[in-house]
Amino acid sequence: MASDCRFMTCFFIFQKNITWYVYNALGKSLPRTASAQYGVTKRTAPTAGDLVFFTHGSGIQHVGIAVDGSTMINANSYYGQVVKESFRSGYGGSCYVAAGSL
Repeated sequence: MASDCRFMTCFFIFQKNITWYVYNALGKSLPRTASAQYGVTKRTAPTAGDLVFFTHGSGIQHVGIAVDGSTMINANSYYGQVVKESFRSGYGGSCYVAAGSL
């Protein structure tokens, strides 16, 4: 039971900081929060590896990693897992703000 809890805690932390973990694994420095990541990236048309940013009201609250110009990998709280999905249509499209690169 305890090992299951440790696994779930680790997965939850990874899920909430997926962009930070991926970029750091690649040797690139990146702040932890979506809003701070938005602040250090240069706006660009989204291509593979760029960060894509979203708002759910005010400010930047969510970030994913672009796979191409219309899909991303992100920690989707609705599904409770890391998923590949569109950021150009549906809910993601309505909340999409911009893409950024380091």
